[in-house]
Amino acid sequence: MDLNDLDAELLEIDENLRRYDLTAWEQSQHIERREKLLKQKGQRKTDGGNGSNQHESNRLTVRQLQKTTADLAEEAGMSRATYARRAQVGRSIAPATAEIISNIDDLETCDLPDSPKQLEYLAKLEDKEYQVSIAKRVADGPIYPTVKTHRLSRSHRHRPSLPP
Repeated sequence: MDLNDLDAELLEIDENLRRYDLTAWEQSQHIERREKLLKQKGQRKTDGGNGSNQHESNRLTVRQLQKTTADLAEEAGMSRATYARRAQVGRSIAPATAEIISNIDDLETCDLPDSPKQLEYLAKLEDKEYQVSIAKRVADGPIYPTVKTHRLSRSHRHRPSLPP
């Protein structure tokens, strides 16, 4: 992929990220791809600081031209924290899990692709086989939690009956 192809793909990703109809999963995929392309171009800063020290001249350095997470978040129109969480999801979801999530079409029956909390939970699972099994269970249909019986306090158990 030459530099013009990288720039064209980055432009397309940036346009897509500014759209408001993307799911959290689609945003995560775009951000992960964007990060990889910027690293290929040498435009992604990977650590803090501005890349200079007190003994350097006032000339602009390559490291100062690299983009930080805050820069990228602002360009994408989201907060730094949201951008960082979406990037983490994009990096940490296993390919098999990604395929399951990408194949969910009906957000009415399964909201996993548009649920940042669920995606972040999956991304934090280190066991990728477990990650895949959870994604399959969620994608296969609604999971109904077991209803816990409410234990009444003593004052509610023996209420005096009301007079007729």
